[in-house]
Amino acid sequence: MLNNFKDSEFTILVGGQYATDPVKVVNIEELINIYNNTAVVNLSEKLSAASKVERKKLKDISPSFLPYGNFSYRENKSIVSYNKEILAIDIDKLSSAEVSIVLNILKNRPGMIFCSISASGNGVKALFRINANHYLEDHYYILKNNVKKIAAALGVNNWKIDTTQFRLSQMFYICNNRFHFNTNPEPLLLDLDLTAIHEIKEKKEKQQKEFKPLSKEQQKKITPEQLEKIKSVLNKKLDRISKKLDPTSNNRHNQIANFRFLCQYLHYLPPPEQQNYFNACYRLVIKLYGSEQDAINSDAERSLKDIFNENNFANDNEIDFILKFS
Repeated sequence: MLNNFKDSEFTILVGGQYATDPVKVVNIEELINIYNNTAVVNLSEKLSAASKVERKKLKDISPSFLPYGNFSYRENKSIVSYNKEILAIDIDKLSSAEVSIVLNILKNRPGMIFCSISASGNGVKALFRINANHYLEDHYYILKNNVKKIAAALGVNNWKIDTTQFRLSQMFYICNNRFHFNTNPEPLLLDLDLTAIHEIKEKKEKQQKEFKPLSKEQQKKITPEQLEKIKSVLNKKLDRISKKLDPTSNNRHNQIANFRFLCQYLHYLPPPEQQNYFNACYRLVIKLYGSEQDAINSDAERSLKDIFNENNFANDNEIDFILKFS
């Protein structure tokens, strides 16, 4: 699902750079409120004054968020909804004088939602509203290939924008240090070059067409011992999905997209086992909706079937290892 600016959703995490499980999903105003929370402000002051070693410890208890949408898990393929008008900016390795200059430039640019000095103190992080980017699939490549145009539009040509922050599930530490915000800015207009993206998209489509899932003959060669190990791997993925489902959410239907995380690996299994996993997933959908009738009325079963029939296959390194060495 594509979110317009006012509907943008941000995934909150806690637990440092390795945090993967969302704590909550918030809107723009709620995100700004978190930045201005007294506890966050106090923690930000400690981060700014801390040594490198102490800063790492503080980061492990600091909140962070995923700028580009609502994620059921911190990985690209677990995105539930995409913020098509959001751009996250990170410029680091600055001198103290440059920090002030860059902060002053960014806080006065069109589209500025917020900007602040980073936790390290030698960089600036900012969030911008841009004219809509509808290319979720090619999100990172579009932004990375247009970084010079983005820098020019922001007025920061003399500094290097860290393109890592363009990655779809890249976290953004919450630090209130000389914090400036505007919850309703006019969008920053970007004229992005999509030429190279079409070439990348064609290459990816070709790779997808050339990817061959396990054939029936290969499936028949899987030993009972291997099958149990494969199912153990898949059960962990299913359990992870189960823990993410929230029956109290107003967006129950969007949560069905979480099952893509499992479906892409079911080609390792023979059809009867694939059906067993569909049945297990559907039981979770019924639990999500409270009753099978509510799930049927909401067209949830059809949505789940559509996901199972997408045939967007992928390799799993752990399963490949099982097939090769066990």
